[in-house]
Amino acid sequence: MAEHYCKQLPSYLLLTRNVMKTGYLKDEKLLTSIQINICDLVSEIGRESEFVIYNNRMKISNECKKEYLERLIKIEELVFVKDNDYGYHAVSTIFNNIELAKLEIKTTNKEDVVISCFNNIINAVKYIVNFKPHKIQSPFMNNIECTKICGYSSVLGNLKNNILKELNKDYFNQYTNYEEYMMLLNIVNKIK
Repeated sequence: MAEHYCKQLPSYLLLTRNVMKTGYLKDEKLLTSIQINICDLVSEIGRESEFVIYNNRMKISNECKKEYLERLIKIEELVFVKDNDYGYHAVSTIFNNIELAKLEIKTTNKEDVVISCFNNIINAVKYIVNFKPHKIQSPFMNNIECTKICGYSSVLGNLKNNILKELNKDYFNQYTNYEEYMMLLNIVNKIK
């Protein structure tokens, strides 16, 4: 009866059916439902955060955007990433780290932070280049099968060129001779 009435609630109520199911599911089905809820919640936080990070309608400082993005990346890494298994979140990891590197260059321009972003992008791109369907390793996602690389269709359609377009912007001119930047371009060019 609970499921019957729950299904009649508006679909925009986030995770209503999944949350309701956790009341009566058990074992593997319960774990899978919880993991899907966690994934959906963190993904929704990421989508909503784009208004703070990328949207010019909001007047906040680059320092604030940078801190916001740093924290968002930490949350996503905690939930989704283990041993360079990015599950369904490699593409968001790439573009969040590109944006973080740009914000770092605009604000304090700490070389070690920018290089760290490059290394994070390298690892996520390696995951994409070597991708095979698998069960995700993260304890928060280890009941979920990852069957493909996901992300916005506008980005995925031409992923390699979209990444290269970002990396070739003027922000990165001072880093083009760095070993990490060159390694990054090399691995991005291996995306099919």
